[in-house]
Amino acid sequence: MAEHRELVEAIGRRGDLDTDTATAALTAVIATLAHGLPVPSRDRLAAALPASLEEAALVPGRPEHRPPDAVMIELAQRLDTGTERARHLVDAVLAGLDDTAPGIAELLRAALSDVPTHLG
Repeated sequence: MAEHRELVEAIGRRGDLDTDTATAALTAVIATLAHGLPVPSRDRLAAALPASLEEAALVPGRPEHRPPDAVMIELAQRLDTGTERARHLVDAVLAGLDDTAPGIAELLRAALSDVPTHLG
């Protein structure tokens, strides 16, 4: 399991982001994308993340499948930015996770799929 600091540094490098922006993006991306995952995937995600990020992954409720564009709008609102910047931040978070915590990014990418994860 990667440490929180290691994740934030990798995201910062991948997205050319300062520490505060990388930290905010990491938490927002996990919390937003976790809503699109079935509960067992959320549990796996939480178990694979540092304890400081578990709460972001363990969102309540049933999976909410939304089109990727709607997810980007929500992220943009959470991060007080535009949708193109939100896409950049998602890319940076997923790339940073690929670098430091193999497998976590794939769980989150499933929530961006056009196919609902709870149906397949």
